[in-house]
Amino acid sequence: MPAPPPPPWRTRADAVVWWHGATVAAFVTYRESPVGPYREVLASSPLGTVPFIAVDSLESLVGGRVNWDLPKELAAFRGLCAWGDGWTVEADVRLRPRGLRVPLLGLVRQPRARQRFAGRGTAHPATVEVRPRGRSELRPGRHRGMVVRDARVTFRS
Repeated sequence: MPAPPPPPWRTRADAVVWWHGATVAAFVTYRESPVGPYREVLASSPLGTVPFIAVDSLESLVGGRVNWDLPKELAAFRGLCAWGDGWTVEADVRLRPRGLRVPLLGLVRQPRARQRFAGRGTAHPATVEVRPRGRSELRPGRHRGMVVRDARVTFRS
């Protein structure tokens, strides 16, 4: 496989994001990226590290590991359900009726790399019911969250 495209990665995406405590988790559908379209599910710790991230694209897996030291693994997806080696995550979403235009900013700190991201999208407040099995980073239950539509996000080193 050829070397992955270097940062920055400019993307267009839709996401279901939820949080429990200071942990942020999400299902993301990248409609456009330097490695083509792909799906991912992830959890980000309060310190900004990503202990769990799974994707359905080998190119994304390699790019995430090489560019940002992300512990990506391969998974299969159907709607808001993902499964991999010994785990599954399912979610249901209930939207609230109003939408907001919000900035998307963040910093991910992995042991040997940093990833900054910024973008814009339309966020709709939501309640997200999560049913994980085999992943301790994702807490089951009903969580506050949002549905982000048509986000344009750039990931940098």
